[in-house]
Amino acid sequence: MIENTDTYLKYIYTDDLYILKKDESYAALSSSETLAEADQTAPADGVSEPSMVKYLGSNNKGILILVHDPENEFLNHKDHDFLLRIIEGGLKFSKTDIAVVNCNQFRYKQIFDDVDHQYLIAFGNHTDSFAGTNPKYQVYKHQGKKVLLADSLNEIEPSKDKKTLLWKALRLMFDIN
Repeated sequence: MIENTDTYLKYIYTDDLYILKKDESYAALSSSETLAEADQTAPADGVSEPSMVKYLGSNNKGILILVHDPENEFLNHKDHDFLLRIIEGGLKFSKTDIAVVNCNQFRYKQIFDDVDHQYLIAFGNHTDSFAGTNPKYQVYKHQGKKVLLADSLNEIEPSKDKKTLLWKALRLMFDIN
């Protein structure tokens, strides 16, 4: 009879390993990381760090779209419809080609580590992350990826000037004539 036990772990791992039960999931710490240090890695801004970033779409073309929406999991209905008009109508991509991530739910580093992408379109204010002093509506390269910063979707939709700026930048980003 085979006994279900964790005693075999001492033969596999040479460092101390602690398994902690937390919210019905397990977290592992090496002996070099204390429980106090583990608590310090928790986000101070209230943003949780689940194991994987959830996104809307299938990311078939590696197009990461960042938004801010504190009231919804991804986007409100109006912004979602406007984004789909841009993606499907203007760019001729499918909603399965993109990955929409709500930055209110995840840290930037986690998003970039978990979501493979070649293109990044960031709607809203992202200056506290990677954007630095890069201007909006201009395509630039960051770590080999094409990046476009723009105003929030709800600011762009009613503005003909911002729509024009966005369309010109998207044409440049995706080489559309």
